[in-house]
Amino acid sequence: MSSVQEMEVTRLDPNQVENVISFNVKVMLTATGKSQSSLADYLGVRRSTISVKLSGKTQWSVPDLVNTANFLDTTPEALMDDSMMKTINRMGIQQGSLTPAGAAMPRYFLMPESSECPGCDSNARHLL
Repeated sequence: MSSVQEMEVTRLDPNQVENVISFNVKVMLTATGKSQSSLADYLGVRRSTISVKLSGKTQWSVPDLVNTANFLDTTPEALMDDSMMKTINRMGIQQGSLTPAGAAMPRYFLMPESSECPGCDSNARHLL
């Protein structure tokens, strides 16, 4: 006899997943020093198309998600992972609050004083 274990299924909110993808793509673009224009060139679309996707006005297609992950040397799963967004929210940092001149994502993240980073002082800037 074989037994079938029931898996608990977590219902996802498609809009939240879209927001997470856009957030993670922005972070990864910043972290890798790549531009929206270079991503647009890689995907064969206009830069404005990328801007609209990142602002949440247009949905990410599966091919665009996969190709964006390839461009950023990561996986589609990593781009859909909401752990960084949740961590930032838990810290009480609103998206965009650390950004210069209204940019969509901060270039640097200041570590909270309670965090330790080996070899760094408490005021060190860390590239996202």
